[in-house]
Amino acid sequence: MKTVRKVLIVDDSEDIVEYFVQVLNRCTSPVEPIFALTHKDAIEIINNQTISVILVELLLHDACAKRLVNSAVVKNIPTIVLTSIQDKKESFQKLNIVEYIVKENRSSLEYAADVLKRVLKNYDTTVLVVDDSKIAIEKYSKALKKLNLNVVSSNNAKEALELLQDSTTKISIVITDYNMPNVNGYELTIKIREKYKKDNLSIMIVSSMDCSDTIVSCLKMGANDYLLKPYNDEMLAVRVTNNLELLDLFHQTKEISHRDFLTSLFNRRYFFEASTDIFNNIQKSDKAVAIAMIDIDHFKTINDTYGHDIGDLALKEAANILKHNLRTSDLLARFGGEEFCILLDRSSQEQSKEIVENLRQKVEENVVKSGDITIKYTISIGLCYGKYKNAEEMIKHADDALYIAKHNGRNRVVLFDDITNAHCSISK
Repeated sequence: MKTVRKVLIVDDSEDIVEYFVQVLNRCTSPVEPIFALTHKDAIEIINNQTISVILVELLLHDACAKRLVNSAVVKNIPTIVLTSIQDKKESFQKLNIVEYIVKENRSSLEYAADVLKRVLKNYDTTVLVVDDSKIAIEKYSKALKKLNLNVVSSNNAKEALELLQDSTTKISIVITDYNMPNVNGYELTIKIREKYKKDNLSIMIVSSMDCSDTIVSCLKMGANDYLLKPYNDEMLAVRVTNNLELLDLFHQTKEISHRDFLTSLFNRRYFFEASTDIFNNIQKSDKAVAIAMIDIDHFKTINDTYGHDIGDLALKEAANILKHNLRTSDLLARFGGEEFCILLDRSSQEQSKEIVENLRQKVEENVVKSGDITIKYTISIGLCYGKYKNAEEMIKHADDALYIAKHNGRNRVVLFDDITNAHCSISK
């Protein structure tokens, strides 16, 4: 279960509070907004609760703003100042806040919202810093931790590549110095790009070499960004944040292309892409897998009788039942129309039958309600189990079993058997 992040909003403006409540409600991860009208109340809250981020207005009725920010920084709580006061930026930045934003217009609020969402995401984001200077690594770490980023470091390219391959640490950005002994930042970038694409891992090269040929070469070989020395913390923060936002955009685009619009399940295309790796692993072992083809019974009648809105609701409810009654290791996709496909990994034939039979029962017991309309429906399932070369072959056999399930009365599970070609294990 994901951790619920508490966000403290310190402001006496109802409009500001309402704006950020709406922003937080749209977050994909669980967030709990908490409010304080004064700095004194906010200090009491951070002393008694675990706060993930603070967004604070300096100009409130009491005069405890600096004390509040100091208390938050001491407790390592990322703090964003969003204020009407324009001339205090330098003094508050010295306190190691994330950002000082002046309330000027709607764009200021939108920027603050982006910073807030970024800080929340950064709880689960790791940056790898590669530099042969310990002083430089400490400087990077201090600046990046202000953004609430997790930082790992290495003083050479060999160790950096090993850290990237460590499956326990998902690294989003590599920040590497250009001038390093043995393998420099340019050469490290080439090695990283042999395995990691730009849409999965961002690389930022930092160098004092202000040479257009060098910059272009680095970008051509796979660097996402090139940061010139000397730089300040604010410049580093902006560039890192921009790279993370681009990675998010790549991820969102992938998600859209991989998901079915109506049910939010994976689509047919993604199913075949993801199953390729599973079947490649099967060929190297004695493992077997199961594939189930699922079809909603008499779906056309539901559409014709109640309309497509109810038909869509039936599809979404079926999708939710399947999703919430499968394991995280199982691969579920909508294949189109009223048809779904499941790849059951790490289970025996008997376990696979039990899993899909449970799905059949859950759908049969479910009642779909919309206004005055109440409907019930069932599903038929064809199941294929064994060690095959690819998903296509198993899907064909599961489809054959599904045809038998439909022919024999629907609302049942039929297991395909290689020996008899269509041996039935009928559950109803």
